[in-house]
Amino acid sequence: MSTLIAPVTLTAFGKGRFESPAGPDMTVSDVLGKHGVQTNGQRVALNGHSATLDTPVQEHDELTVIPRVVGG
Repeated sequence: MSTLIAPVTLTAFGKGRFESPAGPDMTVSDVLGKHGVQTNGQRVALNGHSATLDTPVQEHDELTVIPRVVGG
């Protein structure tokens, strides 16, 4: 039986902001998948630091999908 922990906050520009309960073995990829968010090559940050899709998430983490910046 999986135990849920306090929510992880996900911000995906253009999609919105979500609170997502996460289990103890969940990763960034699991949280994104719960909300149908795909990175499409965009960077991901966890608590303000660069993260990969296999980075584990913990209680009260802040997950952000950072949009590409183009132009100049």
